[in-house]
Amino acid sequence: MSAVCPICMGPLAAGEVHDGDNPCPRSIPRGMGELLLVAIDQVYVESNIRAALGDLEELAASIRSEGLLQPIAVHRRRGALPGDLDQFPYVVDHGHRRLAACKLAGLTEIPVIVS
Repeated sequence: MSAVCPICMGPLAAGEVHDGDNPCPRSIPRGMGELLLVAIDQVYVESNIRAALGDLEELAASIRSEGLLQPIAVHRRRGALPGDLDQFPYVVDHGHRRLAACKLAGLTEIPVIVS
């Protein structure tokens, strides 16, 4: 069985590794941001997102079997967050539903594009 990139799910050459230190060149266009693999508990979701994310079970099942095919768009936190939230260096811009499904699927790390 050949190795597969955990970010784009594409095949890896022998000895090739895609992770936070060696980002996947296939997953984002040049100039669109920095691709990182981060702990899911380092990503903050602001409370002003839409309240209803819908049924996440089908998306979570897909993520369990195929992985997260599209990284979550985030930005680095600027300034303090309300309360005791200093452990969150990233804030979600796009992908709230995918992030919730990743949590439901039990992922501990997710690919993000940092703008």
